[in-house]
Amino acid sequence: MTAQLTLARTPEQQIFLGTNAMLIHEALARTRMYEDHAAASQERLARQLLRTQRWRWLARYADRRANRAATGLCR
Repeated sequence: MTAQLTLARTPEQQIFLGTNAMLIHEALARTRMYEDHAAASQERLARQLLRTQRWRWLARYADRRANRAATGLCR
């Protein structure tokens, strides 16, 4: 038994204290789950930004290469 449960004098108090302890664990689990979802969302956003930057770089590279080919500078 936890220290909280030993403080209870009657079985009804033990049940009440035990229920509160469970609610605290559920609240902590819910908070951790929310934080995990928020972190995953931020990671998805960061990966999307990185993909966008890579595609823009590739598009600029392809544009420069096409311009060189059009002017006859590319071999």
